[in-house]
Amino acid sequence: MRRDRAARTGPELFLYERAFADCLERIELMQRRFARSLLIGCPDPGWPERLRSVCEDVDVRDPGELFAQSARGSTLVEDAWLPPEQVYGLVLAVGTLDTVNDPPLALRLLGHALQPGGLLIGAMPGGETLPRLREAMRAADLADGGAAPHVHPRIEPAALAPLLTQLEQDARCAIVAPQVLDPDGSPQGNARGDPDMFTGLFGRTGALRRTLPGLQIAQRNVVTGATDAGASIVVDWVSGACLVARRTALADVGGFDERYFMYWEDADLCRRLRQRGYRIRYVPAAVAVHRVGQSSKTARASSLRAFHRSAYLYYATHVARGVLNPKRWLARVLLTTRLWWKLRSDAEFRMQNSGRSD
Repeated sequence: MRRDRAARTGPELFLYERAFADCLERIELMQRRFARSLLIGCPDPGWPERLRSVCEDVDVRDPGELFAQSARGSTLVEDAWLPPEQVYGLVLAVGTLDTVNDPPLALRLLGHALQPGGLLIGAMPGGETLPRLREAMRAADLADGGAAPHVHPRIEPAALAPLLTQLEQDARCAIVAPQVLDPDGSPQGNARGDPDMFTGLFGRTGALRRTLPGLQIAQRNVVTGATDAGASIVVDWVSGACLVARRTALADVGGFDERYFMYWEDADLCRRLRQRGYRIRYVPAAVAVHRVGQSSKTARASSLRAFHRSAYLYYATHVARGVLNPKRWLARVLLTTRLWWKLRSDAEFRMQNSGRSD
């Protein structure tokens, strides 16, 4: 009903147009052509013709009757239709998936209509809809086993195309990640070398790396190399803040190790994938924005302890195997000392701030 009212009064199309244009650009960058596609959500009757730049035939559907008629299509609600089986190479839903009553069912039905290897793209508003969509994708995956969602609120659709292209071009690529930036535009250093005894000094937040960023050891711990647009670098591991993973590869190694809590599970996963012969790729030209450290703000001390416990678990698992390995005992002493220093510094900082507020 709301879509029909918008059709009668004249919809504001600029947000829909931006979403559609970004999706179309992403598809064109993939350099794929589809025999038949399904466009769901079409407030602009000119969209089907533009979509034919990547498709031979376009079926148009819209939840609103008036929008559907204007685009010479028919009505469709994603969680209340009987889909044909494996008909479409591409399904594009613009501004509709966040309005259905049963998102997991909607995704399963759309997946049923996709051909093997087909592409499903959904564009919808962000904000409070993203957690709901993330849970819907996970629920749909549990039912049908066809997706491995990692939804991020600040990655442009056009930035996803080179990531997906890397997975398509390299069958042994298990994970590919964009360059992750802070909201102010500074790089977070999300592509890294395997952790070692010097990571605490030359890692992403290490004091010596900030002081001497040009040293080879600093550049090994945090990869900063730039490449041509769309090109990739093979790296040891990437942060889990934003990545695209090959589902079969994740299943091959059993997914994330649940012994890790909050930290180092991404480094562990990438290392186990590489041990199975997979590659981890980093595409600096693709960019995502992530506000780092939000999970640790509400429980700083607990987060510090979790970080150091996971760091020791990683080191004992991958670097210093064996209970009697002297490197393992050295790592425990160093990490325990570092944790004590971090907790003390944090407590002193809070006391100083508390004194200023008084």
